[in-house]
Order: sequence, then C-alpha cells, then structure tokens
Amino acid sequence: MTQRQFISLFAGLMAGLGPLAAWAQTPPAVSPLVANLPVTSAADPYRGHTGSDLVLLDLDSGVAFVGSLAFAERIPTTPHANIPQWLDSLGQLEADLRAVLPGNRLRQVVPSHGPVRANASALQQTREYLTWLGRICDRIHAHVAHLYPRYEALSLRPVH
Repeated sequence: MTQRQFISLFAGLMAGLGPLAAWAQTPPAVSPLVANLPVTSAADPYRGHTGSDLVLLDLDSGVAFVGSLAFAERIPTTPHANIPQWLDSLGQLEADLRAVLPGNRLRQVVPSHGPVRANASALQQTREYLTWLGRICDRIHAHVAHLYPRYEALSLRPVH
C-alpha cells in the first residue's frame, strides 16, 4: 500500500472526527497530515503494549492517534505487554506531545480502544491502571507468571 492509499483509507475511517472531516473529503497528494513525533526515532520507539507502538500526529489540527498505548474507558490488554516499558512510553509520549503541541494545541487523542478524547486523559487513565496492575503483579508474580513474561522470568530462576 502506498502512502497516499494509506492516507485515503485512514481519512475515510476518520471522516467523522471533527477537525479531520474536511480533510477526509480531499486528502492531500503528499502527507502533511501524518507525522511521527520528531523527538522519537526508529531506534527508540514507543513500546509496551507491543514491541513498537505507532503514534501519528496531525500538527495542524492537534489530533494525536496514539494507537494501543492508550485505552479510554477500557481495561488495557496485557498478556504480551511489558508494563514498565509501557509506563515509560506513556510518560515519554506526554512529554513529546507537550513539546510538539504546547499550550492547548492538543485537540483530540484517538486511542485504538475506546472513545476519542478532547485531552490526554486516556493516557492518564491507562497509566493509572497499569501502575495499579504492576503493583499487584509485583506482589503476586508467582501466581500470574504464565500471563506476563517479565514475571515468568522472575519466577523461573534456575534450580541448583
């Protein structure tokens, strides 16, 4: 799929999102809309929910597509997640958004799971849940080791 095809498909899916509605009717020939946050490189991607979580940002409208880094009004799925990395990525993403969209320029956050938000509350909600879950798992890692690879490694130390 070419970049233009992706943008056209993405625009069609997002046509109902306020600031993007007009853009969706006439997608650009070249993509000024979709931009990776400039402070994150391919060598240091956002990660945690998966090994590399994609974030797209429309600098003109202030819309951030944060993918599965944020779950709004949903319980995050975590069977293959790395909770500490995910928490680090949420913190980095919030810092990056403040740097790239200072003041009140962040207009909407679009998570992969849950409703679109007019602010970064989905990031906060996800962080609060993951922090709680991490504390619980730290206390009972032997009982949930089969669900979380990090805790499995702690539980399955070599026997001498």
